[in-house]
Amino acid sequence: MFKQAVFILLLVPVLLFGQSTPNYKSYNFRAPMDIPLILAGNFAELRSNHFHTGIDIKTGGVEGQNLYSIEEGYVSRIKISPWGYGKVIYIDHPNGFTSVYAHCQKFSDRFEKIMYEKMQKENVNELDAFFTKDEIKVKKGEMIALSGNTGGSVAPHLHFEIRETKTEKPLNPLLFNFNIHDHKKPEIRGLKVYALTENNYIVPNKSRYIYASQNGSSYQLNEKLIIDEGDFPVNGKLGFAVDVIDRLDGANNICGIFESHISCNSSELYSFKFDKLDFGKNRMINGHTDVYEFKENRRDLHKLFSNPATTLENYEGKINGIDLRDLLDSNQLTIIAKDQNSNTTSLNSKFYFQKNAPLKLNWENFLMPHDTYAERNSEFELFLPGGTIFEPIEKDYSSNECKWDTTTTQYHFGNYNTPVNNKVHVRLKIDNKRHSKKLVICRANMEEDYYYAIGGEINEGWIETEVKGLGDFFVLEDTVAPEISPNNFRDGQLVSRDLKIKVEDNLSGIQKYETYCNGVFIPGYFTAKKSTYEIPFEKINVSGDFELKVVAYDAVGNKSEKVFRLKK
Repeated sequence: MFKQAVFILLLVPVLLFGQSTPNYKSYNFRAPMDIPLILAGNFAELRSNHFHTGIDIKTGGVEGQNLYSIEEGYVSRIKISPWGYGKVIYIDHPNGFTSVYAHCQKFSDRFEKIMYEKMQKENVNELDAFFTKDEIKVKKGEMIALSGNTGGSVAPHLHFEIRETKTEKPLNPLLFNFNIHDHKKPEIRGLKVYALTENNYIVPNKSRYIYASQNGSSYQLNEKLIIDEGDFPVNGKLGFAVDVIDRLDGANNICGIFESHISCNSSELYSFKFDKLDFGKNRMINGHTDVYEFKENRRDLHKLFSNPATTLENYEGKINGIDLRDLLDSNQLTIIAKDQNSNTTSLNSKFYFQKNAPLKLNWENFLMPHDTYAERNSEFELFLPGGTIFEPIEKDYSSNECKWDTTTTQYHFGNYNTPVNNKVHVRLKIDNKRHSKKLVICRANMEEDYYYAIGGEINEGWIETEVKGLGDFFVLEDTVAPEISPNNFRDGQLVSRDLKIKVEDNLSGIQKYETYCNGVFIPGYFTAKKSTYEIPFEKINVSGDFELKVVAYDAVGNKSEKVFRLKK
């Protein structure tokens, strides 16, 4: 069969691999900053539950670096949020691309004015505003914002993206003509070997990791690899995942790779290339990589096979997983890894095939990825649509007294760390005596001994919600209002800087927050990671004594209010 595969694959490079990436370097974009562009993260780098959809540019560990529009165009969107991209600006360009500048400290004066007036008019602190092409035009090189650390950012930097305007798909910015130096080859640290079903699902407990080391210009496995047919089911396949990272010049940060190819006995099998991504499929990173290997050993694995639950557009090739019937007693394995600058490295090793009786598997107690499944009883319901999980998992249901509240029951289904692609619908029966609008469903991570609220709506004696995850679920009542406390001032003080206020909640989470200066609403910014609400000093348009009122609501309607008397 490998002879037939060789003939087919003679055509594959022309039909598939011969489709070169468009010449993005022909576009004359300027850099988004005037400082040297040194990266903390690159495109398609492996992150928790998503691929990184842009590049992270270092800003010297500080905020406030000037950000510039890379080309003429118009502002199509500005968003202010305590989560995700924080303060972010989107610019559409005439050439069909959109540039995105995220985690900004603040926008340029004219954009700040537009957003502040909208927020004050609507009495909101968060806003997602869209604009037409005739409203806010920008010039190439115009200063549009200052770099920052807002939203989900953990250190000052610029998260920068280029997207196709029409499809909104993010493109790899390193394919464009930015002056970002990269002369380092990818580093192959090891290989993981998997026993697969005929549909390329991983056979539980039938995989192993093997370290690799550099040998001259390439890498090789550190030990002899023997594949035993007795570890595989009937019609099983062999799969490999490569543990590979990349680094760019100027920093030692671990980054992702651009593409990788696998060959067996000189026949190319499968490959991937990260020239673009699809937000709608971004969570499929959990099918592309080995989630458990990263969690347990911090290894960045890229599978060189895919199953029906992982349908990324980045895969190429006709032979997906190696059919055991095609293996010889001795086989030559080659894996090639490239970065976007064509720096290339490879792993070349032999492996040996040992024939044996196939593994007998009993899948009766397992859920397969495309099964639709419901766990139902008189007190608990959990529904998984088909395509929710990426690999087979055991049917794992139980109920016990809640660890954190002995008056309620804790329901368990599946491992908390099992990655999911779709929302799981969860319903819990509630006691009639607890028919309270203050109830919330909580999800617990039993391994790390913590829980958090995921909300819920009450309907006919049940509370229900949707969540992207499995694990342990129970119901608690939230009757405690948020806590408000000054962070950098005290009551009666003369103030001369931005005011920071700590706003925290014990369970359901902060839902809404408002600030009034002498009865007039003042928009502020809530930093979720610090539970801190910040009020710009320059927006307090008073002199002398003034009254600052802060109001906070949690997700179930508990309200707190505090009044401070200050001077300016």
